Amino acid sequence: MEKEKAVSLAKEIIELDMKRDEMLETFMQLAGEHAFPLLRAVQNGLYRKTYNPQKFYNSFIRH
Repeated sequence: MEKEKAVSLAKEIIELDMKRDEMLETFMQLAGEHAFPLLRAVQNGLYRKTYNPQKFYNSFIRH
């Protein structure tokens, strides 16, 4: 039973990893060269401190 659960979890992890790769690719296309700084800022909670999502995003996109 535990082996079956382990195999099931392994399959789920692989599926999640593939989904993550797809999502990251889409994100990188949307955010362009600002993808990683934007990702880190959101990860570090900076997004939650900003009341205006557009202003937050624009702070990474400087034309």
